[in-house]
Amino acid sequence: MGFHCSQSVLEVYAADFGIDPMVARRMANALAGGSGVGGECGAVASGYLVLGLRHGNTKPVHGDVDKEAELFGRISRFVAEFKKRHGAITCRELLGVDLFTKEGREEALRRDLIMTHCPNYIRDAITIVDSLG
Repeated sequence: MGFHCSQSVLEVYAADFGIDPMVARRMANALAGGSGVGGECGAVASGYLVLGLRHGNTKPVHGDVDKEAELFGRISRFVAEFKKRHGAITCRELLGVDLFTKEGREEALRRDLIMTHCPNYIRDAITIVDSLG
């Protein structure tokens, strides 16, 4: 409790890949709130990382195009399912505020958006990742 969506998702899988939970938290912290630039929700971004850890290519670029196609197919399915459930994948769209502005943070706190919305995004990101193998 109290960690960003990105940290919460990646930490769930840290032990599966021999990653220290504290390292996972630090690594995923850069993805919080859309990485500070309005990108994907941290739960979504960490979902990408987990799928990459499970299915990513370890050969040089284009060394295993079938494996890359498989990974990006899973990521596409992940995004489609997350959007189906929540309508968007960026924090700004999901919460309706920009967490990286003073006004946006204040509005999120005033409306308790993080505590009322983000647990659902975390849960669903984990559920979707698990469903994709």
